[in-house]
Amino acid sequence: KDGIRDHCVTGVQTCALPISVNPAYNNSALRAFCSALNERGGWDVEVRHLRVSGFSPGRDRSLMEGDFDALFVLAGLFQPAIGPISQLFHQLHPKAPILLTPWARSPMVLGGLGPSAASTLVASPYPPQDAEPELKAYLQRFQRRFGFQPNALAISSRQAIELLDQALANGAQTPADVKRYLLSRRSHRTSLGTVHFNAYGDRTVPLHVFPATQEQRP
Repeated sequence: KDGIRDHCVTGVQTCALPISVNPAYNNSALRAFCSALNERGGWDVEVRHLRVSGFSPGRDRSLMEGDFDALFVLAGLFQPAIGPISQLFHQLHPKAPILLTPWARSPMVLGGLGPSAASTLVASPYPPQDAEPELKAYLQRFQRRFGFQPNALAISSRQAIELLDQALANGAQTPADVKRYLLSRRSHRTSLGTVHFNAYGDRTVPLHVFPATQEQRP
């Protein structure tokens, strides 16, 4: 929420949100997004529902038409169609910024942005890899070994495996033991950065917002 609010463009009036069908994720994300915009004031949010996996530029073009000043693509699962959706909006509104969710941080998505990449921001719990040497080295090792660069889920998965290994090394033998270990302190160090938990066991992390061009690779 804070990251979205801090990076909104001052003075814009209307934001379109094409939303994929995933209520468990989308409803809470939509509430947080609208709350952040309401705090700034001066926004009129129009929600446009579409099935991202079945996106058709010809059929869905009307969803992008209108007097819009920004686009927030509330879609995840690293769906490649997020790229063409952004391109269509950029074609209709070349000066409008586009914001993607953390679940769009994928080489397949970012590589499909085309000309819209210059206007697109990526929100992520992880910084751009060029700003984090350990992260960049991990992604490069992964690509050398497996022949492709993974999406952002590989980062959290690697951290989770390291935390499990730490719990087992400290005597954990059951899932409950692992949970107690993780909650025994508020932060744990991994090779890809420190992981922080609150008193309820939820991870707390700042939101990084950066240009999509910083993550695109040749």
